[in-house]
Amino acid sequence: MSQVASILIVLGGVVILGTGLRWWWKTSWAPLMRASQNVDNQSEHDDHSPE
Repeated sequence: MSQVASILIVLGGVVILGTGLRWWWKTSWAPLMRASQNVDNQSEHDDHSPE
């Protein structure tokens, strides 16, 4: 049972870390990248935005 418990703890930690990283990516990193890309390619790629 100790191996199963440790595996479940590791899996739970991975899920929590993945969710936290995804949330952090959406809230801080993606807007920064989008802003920098908009500054770099303001006149070139306005018509062809990925979203």
